[in-house]
Amino acid sequence: MTPGWDPPLYTHQDTIPRQAGESRMKEFHPLHLGRIRLETGRGLLTPRGLDVPGRCVMDVRQVNLRLVRAL
Repeated sequence: MTPGWDPPLYTHQDTIPRQAGESRMKEFHPLHLGRIRLETGRGLLTPRGLDVPGRCVMDVRQVNLRLVRAL
């Protein structure tokens, strides 16, 4: 299992109020979660944590999916 990563927020950025869903910046590291099987068509992909160690499970900056065709 990959150890947790929770760096501090950048304190040198602007301090204007943020809209809901917009966060202050911090450093992010890539986390490879392995393979998942998705059904054909449109759907909703919802990341969820099995445990909530504090006030939240994760901060997500982006999600990259790569198509791997089955043999």
